[in-house]
Amino acid sequence: MNFDFDEQQVELHSTVARALADALPFETHEMRGSDDSAAWDMMAELGLFGILVPEAHGGLGLSLVDLALIAEELGTRLAPQSIIDTLVAADVIARHASERQRGEWLAALASGGLRVALAWHEAGAGYEPSRMTTTFRDGVLSGEKILVAHAAAADWLLVPFRHGDSVRTGLAMVPAGAKGVTRARSESVDPSCDHHKVLFNRVAIAPAAILDGRAPQDAAARLFDVAAALFSAAALGIAGEMVRRSAEYARERVQFDKPIGSFQAIKHKCADMYTQVVAARAAAYYAVCVLSEMGEDGPRGASMAKAFCVDTAVECCHQGIQVHGGMGFTWELGLHHFLRRARILAASFGDSDFHRERVIEATLEQAALAAEEARSAA
Repeated sequence: MNFDFDEQQVELHSTVARALADALPFETHEMRGSDDSAAWDMMAELGLFGILVPEAHGGLGLSLVDLALIAEELGTRLAPQSIIDTLVAADVIARHASERQRGEWLAALASGGLRVALAWHEAGAGYEPSRMTTTFRDGVLSGEKILVAHAAAADWLLVPFRHGDSVRTGLAMVPAGAKGVTRARSESVDPSCDHHKVLFNRVAIAPAAILDGRAPQDAAARLFDVAAALFSAAALGIAGEMVRRSAEYARERVQFDKPIGSFQAIKHKCADMYTQVVAARAAAYYAVCVLSEMGEDGPRGASMAKAFCVDTAVECCHQGIQVHGGMGFTWELGLHHFLRRARILAASFGDSDFHRERVIEATLEQAALAAEEARSAA
């Protein structure tokens, strides 16, 4: 069995990498701030928002595996989070919306003409959708979400909620300008993400706005797992870029008439960073593979990737700054931008502690099930 990417996937990644390098030169990252138009227009022009959209709805009909290298490149280039949010929305709508809803939203998503922001996080509610305080009751949606990236530019908000007082969850596509929706910009460690707090004050929701196609009760869980996997791939891109920049600097920077990369303290840092990235890459690729195939191990794979990849990204940022010495801490060099984004990715859709606990629980459940089957067979 071949576990490598095929020629078409590699060529697609190369095309996107070149386009992103032109659209998002690192030197202009701070100047762009929260403006995501350059990257958005490039993605739309190449038709990349249609990767996960079926061909019948104007998309490319590809899978999360085809998207893996692109998501990694989005992390490398510190691309706007709004892009990944919209790609996640396309996957969930394609899998869990009704035929009428897919016809309404997917073509616009594929063309890049529809911006969707994921309104998942709530203050003090953790990450489990069953603990959310945002509820849908008697036709109205009420609650408050935080860390909604690029909410001011979004056309729609994809909002997970609980049905009344039950633990049953659902997803609603809410027009960003609907009556009762209030968006307020929030400060965060990465200003380029343009985070907002969004208040839903008894927002009237038509039944047609609630995803009600195949297995709608699983839609929120799918959104969480896919977002975690793609954020893991983006974190992997950041880690890989820090390794590249650190190794390049270690070869060029001369001290005591020798490149600093020849010194044991530096070469060992770079080697450790590289091995961490290789291991993280395996975790990220496994996650997108099992989620693409809708395998039973999808949630556990997403959690393994999220915990390992974001920890690797943060650690590589810290070590990379150390390799660059005193200038690594300077604002002008800009390495802090990678650390800021890595911290945001680490806190979004489950932090490392949450996902490690989730992996342990899933592994224990699998072990108990295997033991029960063995007893039954005996």
